[in-house]
Amino acid sequence: MNYNINITDGYPALLNLDNTSGLYSYFAIDPCGETNKIVVSVENLEINADKDLWCSHAIAENPKGVIAKFADRYDGEDSVASFLLRRAKIVAEGDVTYCVCLDNGIEKIYHTLPVSFSTGSKYVWLSGKSLDYTDSNIGLYIFFSGRLSLQFDDRDVLLQMHDFKSTFNMDEVKIINKSQEIFNKQRNTSIKHDVFNNTKSPFFDFDFLMRYFEHTEYVNIALRDFHGDLN
Repeated sequence: MNYNINITDGYPALLNLDNTSGLYSYFAIDPCGETNKIVVSVENLEINADKDLWCSHAIAENPKGVIAKFADRYDGEDSVASFLLRRAKIVAEGDVTYCVCLDNGIEKIYHTLPVSFSTGSKYVWLSGKSLDYTDSNIGLYIFFSGRLSLQFDDRDVLLQMHDFKSTFNMDEVKIINKSQEIFNKQRNTSIKHDVFNNTKSPFFDFDFLMRYFEHTEYVNIALRDFHGDLN
């Protein structure tokens, strides 16, 4: 992928999980075989255009790319814009772990790896539709101590919104969403219980989460250590 951008300092302000265009975002955890890295594949991810947090870095990596082409759309003091990444990877590094919830409308299935982190560690929350399982939504907490990166190719970048006006009309949004739904249905992959440990992490309780993390516009950072002790 020809962009590999460090978004550790600012990811809550960049990742727009509400997707103002109405397009569905899809997520899946990739098997990467590394204990110090978690990779998440994403489709249809909206990224808020912030010059300092990531756009300037993207332009430095690819000065002739799509993000550079539309620099005038988000460079002004009052400009508001976002990009759509058709496909991307979110990569967390360091001491990493995760907990996930899948919801197929009938039941919720949980899977939790041992969660342990130190003061100053971070988490990122990702939610949308599952790339792996048909007709299922996914919610995912990733805890990490190192870098959080966004990787993607220039051919997968589109200007999505400028000054609160979407570049997609509603008919186009419906067509794109329906096409993705059809593709996922054709894969016909249902949730298999034996793949998951059915352990619900206490961090799915927002009050519990708030006991351990400070939330700002630019980071979710651990206020104290956690090593699996629920007391």
